[in-house]
Amino acid sequence: MIDQVDRELQEWVKSVVMGADVVLGPPRQLEGKYGVSLYLLALINPRKRG
Repeated sequence: MIDQVDRELQEWVKSVVMGADVVLGPPRQLEGKYGVSLYLLALINPRKRG
């Protein structure tokens, strides 16, 4: 399921930002390239918020 979401996000970004490399990882993977980094920083459970 997560792999499918990853692919859908990558395809969407490619359709919006023509010619950009799309990586699933930290921005340093794009050094010297034109692209977009999709990097998950944190997950929260909205039901458990204060």
